[in-house]
Amino acid sequence: MNRIKQLSYLILLTSLSFTAASQDISAMKNMMQQEMMASCQDRAFLSCVGISSNKCTKSGRKAISSCDHLFPKSMAAMSANNGMAMEAFGECINKTMLKHTGVPSNRLDACDSMADNSPAGGQPEMDPEQMMAMMGTMLKQHADATGTSGVTLPLYKNAVVKAHFANGEMANTFDDIKPIPALTMESPDGINKIASFYRGKLKGFREYKMLGGVVFLKNGPKKFDRIKDMKKYMTTPHVEIMPTPGVSNTSIQIAYEK
Repeated sequence: MNRIKQLSYLILLTSLSFTAASQDISAMKNMMQQEMMASCQDRAFLSCVGISSNKCTKSGRKAISSCDHLFPKSMAAMSANNGMAMEAFGECINKTMLKHTGVPSNRLDACDSMADNSPAGGQPEMDPEQMMAMMGTMLKQHADATGTSGVTLPLYKNAVVKAHFANGEMANTFDDIKPIPALTMESPDGINKIASFYRGKLKGFREYKMLGGVVFLKNGPKKFDRIKDMKKYMTTPHVEIMPTPGVSNTSIQIAYEK
């Protein structure tokens, strides 16, 4: 990952962390500009690529303005589709910065390598797994600040809350859907044990087996396709119990009405 793309990820993560609870878009953008200006002071790197600090800063501001439409509008939007919003924003910043600075991508890569191999060491590169780990930490902090007192469906006791969007933040992720509040937990218990708990707690919910897991949907139809019926799914109380990719834990998503 070259330095400009890495910088865009760091800017995004920093700004979203700074405003996770408030969802203040103006504060996010101000933080982005501050981070960009601070990162355009690396004299050795700027000398290698052949641009001034002033040009770097101006190019950064232009890039932020050009890529503004891709900037996630909430923590929920940031995490949607495994972080694709963050990836798209990073790619846009990268391409736009290269365009405005006039630095060829092969020269940028060469200067990155020089910085990485220098005695002082370059800025540590952040791989996608680290990005997702940081994003998970921020979502957890946001969930802790939100609390669970407003959740109107039963919470599974042997589970940890990982994310909670109690104020309709997910609405920024979809054009024509206004999802109800949703909370995500993880548990070391198996799917069958968790599903057994909810069978006795959710009256009026229909149970479905799908994707290796179980879904309970309030007043659900006999036949249900989560992809085709996504609008109904996102706007109807439900409990989704699924395996967590890459780990042995089970994911529990609770969508509820206030």
